[in-house]
Amino acid sequence: MDKKLAGLMSVFILSFIIFLTILLLDTNLGKSIKAFNSPDPSIDYSFMLAFPLTVNGANNETSKITVFVRDSKTIALTNKSVALTTSLGSIVPLRLITDIDGKVQFTLNCQNQQGVAQINGIIDGRVTLTKTVTVKCI
Repeated sequence: MDKKLAGLMSVFILSFIIFLTILLLDTNLGKSIKAFNSPDPSIDYSFMLAFPLTVNGANNETSKITVFVRDSKTIALTNKSVALTTSLGSIVPLRLITDIDGKVQFTLNCQNQQGVAQINGIIDGRVTLTKTVTVKCI
């Protein structure tokens, strides 16, 4: 084999080995070149909580509605838009963005109405929460 070709192949193989070593052993480099897809919210692991479950609308009492947005691996999802609707009273604000814990908190005001308010949620305008909460307005 020609000495020039052997030298060129040696340089190529050595360069390739160095490249693979850096790529496989440098954890920061490996993380930075991987593609990242924002996971979809899971209807099975995302949920709502309300407290208190009974409020006196005549006394301007309110209930806090907290929504937790999770993916299918139960990991909290940040920067997800959450909107709530209610069958009774009003929810403020109308829409919020999840924080680093995948959490948002709304307020239900019964507005002097009596009955049961059913709260429904939707994430990113396309994922409807199947787990709803109810608050009794007295």
